[in-house]
Amino acid sequence: MPPTFAAHSMPSPTLCTIIAKNFLPQARRLTDSFSTHHLDGRVFLLLIDEIEGCFDPAQERFTLVHARELRIPDFEQMTFRYTILELSTALRPFFFAYLFETYPIQTLVYFDADTCLYHPLAKLQEILQTAQIVITPHLLSPLSEDGRLPNERTILSVGAYNLGFIALARGEQSYRFLRWWQHHLLKDCVIDIPRSLFVDQRWIDLVPGIFNRVAILRDAGYNAAHWDIPYRRLHRIGDQWRVNDVPLVSFHFSGLQPENIEALSTHQNRYTLPDLPALQPLFEHYRDALFSNGYAAARHWRYTYSRFDNSVPIADDMRYIWRDHDGETRWPQPFNTQSDDSFFVWLNAPAYHVTQTQPLITYLALEMYRRRPDWRDAFPDPLNFSRLMFVRHFVREMTQQGILDPVFVMPMRESLELFLQTQPAMIGRRFYDLVRSFLRLLNLHRLVKRIMGQHLAEAIYIRLVSPTEID
Repeated sequence: MPPTFAAHSMPSPTLCTIIAKNFLPQARRLTDSFSTHHLDGRVFLLLIDEIEGCFDPAQERFTLVHARELRIPDFEQMTFRYTILELSTALRPFFFAYLFETYPIQTLVYFDADTCLYHPLAKLQEILQTAQIVITPHLLSPLSEDGRLPNERTILSVGAYNLGFIALARGEQSYRFLRWWQHHLLKDCVIDIPRSLFVDQRWIDLVPGIFNRVAILRDAGYNAAHWDIPYRRLHRIGDQWRVNDVPLVSFHFSGLQPENIEALSTHQNRYTLPDLPALQPLFEHYRDALFSNGYAAARHWRYTYSRFDNSVPIADDMRYIWRDHDGETRWPQPFNTQSDDSFFVWLNAPAYHVTQTQPLITYLALEMYRRRPDWRDAFPDPLNFSRLMFVRHFVREMTQQGILDPVFVMPMRESLELFLQTQPAMIGRRFYDLVRSFLRLLNLHRLVKRIMGQHLAEAIYIRLVSPTEID
């Protein structure tokens, strides 16, 4: 049972944040802004990947904690299971519990690293005298239905509360909450909107109902961000930023690209910075602070868990495939490429038996196909009738867009080239597209397959395509 503390002896809060190392400039700026208002406060930073010589923790103004110090079971699998965003959010309850267990912390405040503080956290400290869990809603007023994003449906899909901020006080309820949250985030901190999951945030929708001593902080000055600009009027009076009629305490620069602040955020299309001239000094000052804290170099630092052990990049699709195919059991060492039964080798293996009359389709290509509705619509029968066109499309798109490392495209490219060399050129692809579109319009393509037989129909379609056209 965690020890409690006396409400009358509330010290300055302890601040914490979580980053991969390329977000170090944002964490430095957050640390500086917090220390400006809380001279005796302490900052802890959880690094989810490895330093790899990019910076010296001894020179930083925060206390660094490595993710491995949290002693999460099968941590290596966790780093492969999750994307960088998913992992950063999945580690939150483990990090918070670690800090409470390791240090005599009484109140703990978390901000996403791309947040800046502009005022002391006085009201929050007051709330933490009685509450043990403090969260902020995304919205304090309805959003207009103007066809822009984010809208209220967007907020419904990602969660009512924004986890760019959360505050905890040591106690029984916060202890129970962290254990509950840890249980869910070990494997279910994913972006999967059809399953009602959006990393750790959707779980928090349940918190006010499940736990006691939960406070919903509806102060417009806390956790302001792009999604609530329509009803939070930000302005500056002298040197102080205010939102509506209260001090701006924290602004969350979620989705901001420092090299393009005019867009405000990659997560919205409602405004540009020229539409909101009053905010221009706020954004420009923050951008300049990031560059002065090393953004130009840090943005190029590579995420440690972004590659297999042979340095081949890991696409997010591969992480989804691994976890959807019982990767913990089938490939318990997911980064390994050396063994013949590795996940890496399996991705490039033929999904089905290949003959000289059919180009190769790998497990990776087939699994990506299953995850993409547009591919399924365009190529309804990728193993038979649509096989040639799907393989051609896969090779072309993966090559042109650089989505996959060439090592994952080459087997299908070589198979396609060999296959096309064996086929006589007849008429161009435009005629093929015309015929295919006409048949689909009349819903005759399935009838053709039934009457002529699968292989004969496929052979005729193949011969309507130029055998040399791949790119």
